[in-house]
Amino acid sequence: MHLTKYLISFIKKYKIRYIACIIGFSVALGAIFATSSYSEVLNSSMNRLFFVKDENFMILSKGSSIIQIIPYDSKVTENVSETLIEIPGVNFAFPLIFKNFGKDSQNKYIKTTILGIDFDFLIEFYLKDLDLKEGTWPEEGKNETIIGPEAGGGLLKVNDSITILNKNFKITGILESDTLFLDKFIYIEFDDLQELYDMEGFCSVYYVIGDTEIFSDPEHFDSIKSEIEIKHPYVVVIGSELLDEAAGSFFKIFDALQVILAIFPLVISVLFIFVLMMLNVKDQMREFGMLQAIGMSSSRIGLIIFLQTLLITLVGYILSIITGIVFFSYSFYFMDEYTTRSTNPWNYALNMRDKIPNQLYWQIFIGAILIGILVAVYPSIKAARVSIVKSFRKEE
Repeated sequence: MHLTKYLISFIKKYKIRYIACIIGFSVALGAIFATSSYSEVLNSSMNRLFFVKDENFMILSKGSSIIQIIPYDSKVTENVSETLIEIPGVNFAFPLIFKNFGKDSQNKYIKTTILGIDFDFLIEFYLKDLDLKEGTWPEEGKNETIIGPEAGGGLLKVNDSITILNKNFKITGILESDTLFLDKFIYIEFDDLQELYDMEGFCSVYYVIGDTEIFSDPEHFDSIKSEIEIKHPYVVVIGSELLDEAAGSFFKIFDALQVILAIFPLVISVLFIFVLMMLNVKDQMREFGMLQAIGMSSSRIGLIIFLQTLLITLVGYILSIITGIVFFSYSFYFMDEYTTRSTNPWNYALNMRDKIPNQLYWQIFIGAILIGILVAVYPSIKAARVSIVKSFRKEE
């Protein structure tokens, strides 16, 4: 009880210092939380979007940029399938078409996308682990579609009609929230989209599902890659490793931002906390001497400083979650092509919060605790070793 009382009294005495430390630490830790969330969401979206598994691979036209996440500009002839059918270990090869539903000038990372896909593949493979939030799955030949919950700014509903190149499609269902990109997809039967965009004989990419045992051998994949690219020199074969490398190039931007915008301020804030605690030890020497004189043990005096430091990092952690969610959400908010028509920024932030992986909260929490412990060790030892005689010799 006395320990808590002294702890609170010291915090009140130096409250400006503590507030400054908490704000600085929370902003810096929040920046790390935001950039980590950004990378995690993009990474999971990339893997989900490209159906990435070790035995699967993708074929797209040379010159198409994977770094744009969705290969809108890729154009592959369907005769590639003839080569794929002859390759041992290839179980399925599915052609897909990606088209932009929004304006061409809009950001290419977070915009509503039309995906031309065979509905059987859509239901049995591509979205096999997802349910519909409402409505029913579309049927072939009826100009029907399902959409992600955020397609068209989240304003579209079941039974609404959307127009693509002067052709109307009825929305029969809306998917449960999945990932950043699939949330904004409109799924159209492949043949219909092929006809609409005058792409007979072409697709954007091929998704190829291979046999696990056969494709577990990297040399087998390399030989297949060479075979396909020799027969069709205008295409490039992207395996899971190559896709990860391409994605890695994309994420280097955010890694750099994380270092520059988060790590450096965090180091400064941690040093600031350390200096603060050392100043507190120096300024509280007389109080520590008096506490020792009335019987408080040196270990409990050291514990006061330790708890002060830990309290700063814990409060900073709580505030960092708030600041991190704000940084994370609004980085997407200003890139989103539909935010001018969508709900207010606060509701948008709450919606984006659900996309942050739960483990990140624990990772940031553990990081904050470890920082608090490491920073508190030396000042706590210093406080515990305060001499009663020296503390009373200290000038006011």
